[in-house]
Amino acid sequence: LNNRWVKTIPYVDTELVLNIDDDILALKPAIKCMVAHASPATIVGPFARAVGKYFNYSTDERVVGKRPDYALILPRVMILTKDHLREYAHAPREFLRYIDAEPSHSDDILLNLVSRHKLRVIPPPSTVVDYDRICQNYVTKGLGTTKHRSFMRTSAMRTMGLHYGDSIALLSDTRTCDLVR
Repeated sequence: LNNRWVKTIPYVDTELVLNIDDDILALKPAIKCMVAHASPATIVGPFARAVGKYFNYSTDERVVGKRPDYALILPRVMILTKDHLREYAHAPREFLRYIDAEPSHSDDILLNLVSRHKLRVIPPPSTVVDYDRICQNYVTKGLGTTKHRSFMRTSAMRTMGLHYGDSIALLSDTRTCDLVR
């Protein structure tokens, strides 16, 4: 998982970078919405994750109809910059164990820690489709079903959070977009 952030840098020719998982469909209006809110210091995406008071990891990804505090933008579909990739690549080497050696795969946590500004954007309805949720893909079971993953990710967040200070602070800024054609 570390490679998607580090090995891609030489191949990125633009300042903005779109990261999208292979089980996500993001239509043009959703991407336009995220790009409209993008800035050099901010990672932007619709999937957010809450973090508790003591850096407790939460699996509650989205709360429909509410504006919860959150601290992590998940890289399922996200706009970030080449500078975010560079900052990630220069993170302390000891954090790599939380990404590649342990099944917590905390690359998204590290990315959010090095990216001090985060913005949750709610794209127009039906412009981001999560095939895993629609298909209820219980056959392959993704990383989220790894035993004790929440505990491991809480541990990773606390350890890396000590290094980065308050950059994991809770945010509640959520923006929306009118349907863009």
